[in-house]
Amino acid sequence: MDYLNLRVQLYDFEVAKQDLINRLSVRKGERVENPEFGTIIYDAIFEPFTEDLKDAIIEDVTANLNADPRISTQ
Repeated sequence: MDYLNLRVQLYDFEVAKQDLINRLSVRKGERVENPEFGTIIYDAIFEPFTEDLKDAIIEDVTANLNADPRISTQ
């Protein structure tokens, strides 16, 4: 077993996980000079949970996952 390679893979997983947490912790449009960064989830907290809102949240989270080449929803 190549322990050095395992260590790098775990490190890469932890970095990818933290990057996703960071992306999902910011409201969309809040980041300076990057209005597409972040999520709409915080804007939807007190809105009625309709099918349209559900679809928008799914689309938003999927887009955030796919924004990182290390993560795939396929």
